[in-house]
Amino acid sequence: MTDDHSRDRQAFETRSAEGDLADAAFLVTAPPDEVATVLSAALLSATAGSGARVAAAVYRASGAVHGGADPAARRQLLALDAARFGAHGLADRITAVPVPGAPVAAWRPVWATGSAVHPGRTGPEAAGAAPPAPVTPLDPVTPPAPVTPLDPTAPAPAATVTMDGRAAELRCDPAAGLLLDGEPLPGLHPDEVLALTLDGRPHALGGADERHLALWDLTTRRVVLELDPFGTADDLTGWTVALLDGEPHLLAGSFGGTLALHHLPSGAPRASARADEEELRLLVPLTVDGRPHALVAGCDRYVGEPVDRAELWSLDPLRPVDRLLIDNHEVGRVTAGGREFVRTGTGQYWDFCDLPPVRRTPGHREAVRALAVTVLDGREAVVTGGDDQTLLLRDLATGEPLAEPLSTVRPPDDWEGVVAMVADGPGRLVTEHVDRYENTAVRAWDLDRRAELGLDAPPPRPFRTHTLNAGGDGGSLTVTTHRHEVAVHDTATGEAVPHSALGATGDLTAVTTGTVHGRPAVAVADGRHVRVHAASPGLALLSELTLPARVTALLFTPDGRLLVAFGPDVALFGPTPAHP
Repeated sequence: MTDDHSRDRQAFETRSAEGDLADAAFLVTAPPDEVATVLSAALLSATAGSGARVAAAVYRASGAVHGGADPAARRQLLALDAARFGAHGLADRITAVPVPGAPVAAWRPVWATGSAVHPGRTGPEAAGAAPPAPVTPLDPVTPPAPVTPLDPTAPAPAATVTMDGRAAELRCDPAAGLLLDGEPLPGLHPDEVLALTLDGRPHALGGADERHLALWDLTTRRVVLELDPFGTADDLTGWTVALLDGEPHLLAGSFGGTLALHHLPSGAPRASARADEEELRLLVPLTVDGRPHALVAGCDRYVGEPVDRAELWSLDPLRPVDRLLIDNHEVGRVTAGGREFVRTGTGQYWDFCDLPPVRRTPGHREAVRALAVTVLDGREAVVTGGDDQTLLLRDLATGEPLAEPLSTVRPPDDWEGVVAMVADGPGRLVTEHVDRYENTAVRAWDLDRRAELGLDAPPPRPFRTHTLNAGGDGGSLTVTTHRHEVAVHDTATGEAVPHSALGATGDLTAVTTGTVHGRPAVAVADGRHVRVHAASPGLALLSELTLPARVTALLFTPDGRLLVAFGPDVALFGPTPAHP
């Protein structure tokens, strides 16, 4: 095939991808393998438009869930993921797609946070296997084979360097220090080393004792720089080399969570800043939109294991620009199909080079466990809390943050986060906390002042038991809830209603009561599924929702909308007018 024919074919496939991915009905109802072909054309084409790339990111976000679902469930999941990416117009178009044999959508996503999705995530690779082609949407899109590792940016006990046109070996020896082709070099005995080129000459940068770094000129075999990036104030836990303005710089991370940039070979400090995490060990230089960036991740301060989240940092200026959930084991850079990717040890692929234009609203860093609605600064607000020991305050109408996160950490208590909450009047909140030993504590907050209330005695627990008496259909029910626990009784007879009557196939993970279209209702979740029932004898099923992750909290708003917490994210669903 000639180059002209190849370009014509690529242009045709790109135009087809643009048209199909702009068609909401195609995304919802087309067979998944057909969508997979179109996704490949959009994601791997350098000329694909922003609309196609946004739609492709939406489709692959929860592909492992909706790929095997029926079109009605796929419609709802795709609309939710469009909202998580801030593509509200696409979310509305998807919600309006008619599905043959299925009722109209009962709920539409009003807004959703996007902590657990990212447009850079392309897909997994089977262990020990080349990326598959063609791809399927059951696993998000992977780059085409072959996949080639790039030069390492992470220090290691050994490295290879080119000297006088030949490959030479650098190796760290605990007794002899740094060896160059078996011969010891003077100075520091490093644990890890990284080969680099400065002013056209081969150099080696090595670190030891979680504090000290040394730079060797391998031509003269001499130490030309000794550096302690954090002095005696903090330990050095991670480091790499990145290019800024065409010149190498040391990027160092500390145990306390500080990032520092130093020019090489001078060692002059350039910038420093504080990251969200501590014990920063993962530092991967990247190029995003032609500018120097780095993927930065830390470890759990108690057990030292990598956390499953990271920050994307701009290096010039040094500041965080994004957060994402990522597997942080064995992370490295590779090339495939002429593009650069980040690949993790479990086969995740990430493409940061050309991100589609999405607007994710930040959520929590860990699972959300509790929801409340209150009035804050004269507007309705939703408060969320969970395992990351923070309270987030949002505009209920838009989902936009109303204030900085409010920390619930109270040293030296070892509480694991917020597990329940209730609004106690405008701007007032009561929260319940549980530690790892199942001890509980109750606290009260003045949200207008963004402060905890100092109380002589613990506040009452109005959220511990909430009872709804709902009439209709010739009788009523009493529904008592606390956290994910629910007890349903026939009010007239006092007889318990089994959970199976609520459609639950396992333990309930969340429950709430309220009204939908003016009808008293109870919503329950088991795993990723939410069912909304009429709160009357018979518990008629009104509607269902499927979420991409385990549902951990539910709350009806006063006007009949439904807040759902799933993983670190929260979504507000509104009932559609057309649904009975």
